[in-house]
Amino acid sequence: MMIKLKNWRGAIAMMFAVSAFYIFSAVFLARADNVTTTVTVSNGDPTVSGVDLNAGTAISLTEATTTVVNCAATITDINGGSDISSATGTVYRSGVSGGGSCTAGNENCYQIATSSCSLGTVSGNDRPATCTVNVWFYADPTDAGAYSAQTWQCQITGKDASSGVGSGTDSTPPELNGLSALDVSASIAYGSLAASTTPANVTVTTTVTSTGNVSIDTYLAGANMTSGGNTIGVGNERYATSSAAWASAVALTASNVLLDLNMVKPSANPSNSASSVYWGISIPSGQVSGAYSGAVTSTAVAS
Repeated sequence: MMIKLKNWRGAIAMMFAVSAFYIFSAVFLARADNVTTTVTVSNGDPTVSGVDLNAGTAISLTEATTTVVNCAATITDINGGSDISSATGTVYRSGVSGGGSCTAGNENCYQIATSSCSLGTVSGNDRPATCTVNVWFYADPTDAGAYSAQTWQCQITGKDASSGVGSGTDSTPPELNGLSALDVSASIAYGSLAASTTPANVTVTTTVTSTGNVSIDTYLAGANMTSGGNTIGVGNERYATSSAAWASAVALTASNVLLDLNMVKPSANPSNSASSVYWGISIPSGQVSGAYSGAVTSTAVAS
């Protein structure tokens, strides 16, 4: 039996329309899905800038004791200045082994703990820091001598709350100046002597101690000894670097005369660089009795 389609063209068009609808639905009605993305940004270490040792000026020491020296810097943290938790420092002679990690020693390396470093007010990502150290009188000079090609340097290290650290050094580090200084122990006490007395040797001693940071000699100058209106001339006193015979000792004068002591630079406190000077006095014939006193001035000079 045969079926006659009166409108076969319309039937075919309908079939294509239905097929297109299902294809369109499959393509354009597909369901969307989301994927989560993750990343962890690690802590950024602090950076240190503007390191400034001793406010940009040469370091001048104080004889026989310490001198306070400051080192300032700015510590920066991308997580904010409040994230900066502490600072440490090192002040050192630039040529010392290890640089900012040098072994502590009072001649050339000062390690500064957090307890001696203060943090200032936060400003954005920045926080100022100042580390303070007491530098001893015998620290190595760099303005002249064996270390004249070097300077003194400061390294500041900042630490943040995540234990990240960063360091910086002074871009224009200063010199540490040489210090020529001395201390003379006690007085020169000749005791009780008769008129017309001249010693065979100079035997009364004083101890000269170097209290600076360079090798030294000394200038000596004196004044007449007096008792009321009576005088013993300055040249009646003589000195030497050993218990020398009177005739070979040097007569004291009112003007500076150099005495070569060749005292080495100290390397410890108290100073371990000292030398003796030997003294004697000749009492003139007919000298009026009395208690006489005078003065001797010792002036350090770099040798």
